[in-house]
Amino acid sequence: MQRLVILCCGDNAPKTARPNGAVYTVDEDSCFHDLGRRSTLWIVVWLTIVISSWDKAMVGINAFHTLRVQRCVSNYADMAVGERCLILINLEEFQGRSVSPFNSALGIGEPPLIGLMVMVYLGRRSTSPPGRRR
Repeated sequence: MQRLVILCCGDNAPKTARPNGAVYTVDEDSCFHDLGRRSTLWIVVWLTIVISSWDKAMVGINAFHTLRVQRCVSNYADMAVGERCLILINLEEFQGRSVSPFNSALGIGEPPLIGLMVMVYLGRRSTSPPGRRR
């Protein structure tokens, strides 16, 4: 039975034969360099997209905040209740503005990190002795 284990990258990556059968692996260093280049490209492209669309996202937060303030003022005639409502709405707007950069950073950085974890897992799995595999 032949198995084909390819850890990454391109079709032209160097391959080596192993003595225990038809198992081929590519050079792990070239794989990590390739993953690094692709991850850097991914981060730069998506960072450019997020920065260019940042104003549109903030306009949406501002419009939603203005709508909620108007509802607060119109729904509550009592001044103390209206003030509490405005405090809560201002807190929600602050949280929305504060969390937005972290959500963007997580969305940009997650796919390269998942790729790195898969590469490390496959690298460890292919280099471990056959008896130790689970």
